[in-house]
Amino acid sequence: MTDPARRNARRTDFVLVGSPPATDRVRAALEVDGAPSLATAHTASGAMPMLHPGLTAIVVAGFGVRGSLRDETLRLATYGRTHRVPVVVLVGDGYATQDARALFSAGACAVFAWPTEGPLLAATIRAYASTMRRAGYPSAADDALARSLEARLDAIVDELTPHVSVTDFVATLTGVLASYAERREVERHLSLVPGLERWELDGILLDVDVTTDAALARRARARLAHTPGVALDTLGVSARDGRLIVAGTVRDEPERQRIMDSIVGVRGVRDIENLMTVSSAQSEEDRGRAERAKAIVDAHLVDHEGIRVSVFGPIAVLTGRSKERVSVERLKVHLDALGLDRVVDSIEVRG
Repeated sequence: MTDPARRNARRTDFVLVGSPPATDRVRAALEVDGAPSLATAHTASGAMPMLHPGLTAIVVAGFGVRGSLRDETLRLATYGRTHRVPVVVLVGDGYATQDARALFSAGACAVFAWPTEGPLLAATIRAYASTMRRAGYPSAADDALARSLEARLDAIVDELTPHVSVTDFVATLTGVLASYAERREVERHLSLVPGLERWELDGILLDVDVTTDAALARRARARLAHTPGVALDTLGVSARDGRLIVAGTVRDEPERQRIMDSIVGVRGVRDIENLMTVSSAQSEEDRGRAERAKAIVDAHLVDHEGIRVSVFGPIAVLTGRSKERVSVERLKVHLDALGLDRVVDSIEVRG
């Protein structure tokens, strides 16, 4: 390499290893935060003259590498260990778990599923490079995986990032997250990580507002009432110690998913128990009985604040507010004619 060429190489942020069009797609993912300087090479041998200690990372587009991806990773990691430059390998979605672990054992600092994890790539690599400058190159596969998970979390969690430890490719997370929705997002990203056996979140605490269970259930029902494509009259929503419990019948899987997506962000939710049943026929039958049950309740309760009735199977759930205690037993006599053998009273008395 000529002296001008060497000087140009030293100004690069990333060296991409692989063949087009794989490297072209990765280049686009790395440029989301600006226009970093990148150099490309088809093989590890071709990349060697371009490597320098000031690199942010060496990125291997594994789905564009000809030959042994493990051998290419091992060769690049030899340079990375010496100069504290992370070697990041991208593999296709669904890449074999054992093969991903072999890449960590060969010296990869992080293994990403492509293209699913593409949007996280730039931020995560920069976070990892910053960690490596302080802590040095990871000494073992578990250490590399733990650091790569923490770098991912830095990119998706605004604050209070959990601590990650890994033993035999099993991750244990401890610390604090801001919401149940954030916890779900963390779990979604963990499910994508190549080589990760499983994860434990028992050590995660949720820093959510303290609220009464009645208020929590009320917030969830209000959220669902404004969610298109969701029928509240076949759902029962209750709360216990910050845990939302959703039971009932829904028409199809998309409706069930809409319900879960809607309530996951409700302030104060610490967990959600999903007891919903997917059945189009049962949902339609329950909806009809809910309408008739509501008419009966309206006829026998004069002074109440919008009591609602939900029906699923033989169960009717009454929710809302009343100025005096409601005689559920008296209502049940009238509801028996609809084939309802259990009435659950979730009415708040407002004196």
